[in-house]
Amino acid sequence: HDIYVTPPRDAGRPALVGDKVVVQLRHWESRHTNPEGEIIEVLGQADQEGVDMLSVLRQYNLPLHFPKNTLREAELIARGRLPGDTSPADLAGRVDCRARPVITIDPDDAKDFDDAIGLERAGDGRWKVWVHIADVSHYVKPGGALDEEARRRGNSTYLVDRVIPMLPEALSNELCSLKPGADRLTKCVEFVLSDDGRVLNAIFYPAVIRSARRFTYKEA
Repeated sequence: HDIYVTPPRDAGRPALVGDKVVVQLRHWESRHTNPEGEIIEVLGQADQEGVDMLSVLRQYNLPLHFPKNTLREAELIARGRLPGDTSPADLAGRVDCRARPVITIDPDDAKDFDDAIGLERAGDGRWKVWVHIADVSHYVKPGGALDEEARRRGNSTYLVDRVIPMLPEALSNELCSLKPGADRLTKCVEFVLSDDGRVLNAIFYPAVIRSARRFTYKEA
């Protein structure tokens, strides 16, 4: 349906032919008639740089900002922690894997590193492999503001020119990012593999690691 619109309300400049706009529909009584609406935002000319990404953001209702209470909760967690800092409470009940060789492998332009791997020979015909995933659950508690916002977003969204993260940067790019040289909390699965790649044994546990190096896919 074409939508009949009135002049924009507080949308900045007037809408022009060829603009992409955000329209708020009014009450639509019958699908046999064209709906009426109001332009509430002018995104710009359809071929203007950045307008296509703005259109995607609006079309899927992707949030550009975190609510204040979510940011506050993330800041309280990160406050007073130096990069790579862990406390005795953080380490309680965790297997210390910081002396083991652990690396991350990610795209060249990755902003956060949420998985890491370690590999060692474990005797004749066997290997030990450690797969680490950043332990977000240590910081994001059920029912909290971070948890509610993460549930609402569902995932991080990767667009051509930006990332809309599921968690604020204090967590996604810092405490939960497995940066090299920094102590980081993980959930770990430890595999014993045969030379031909068969899984002979696997155990799971919370761990703390210190990644030795960040590899790109090309380097790996």
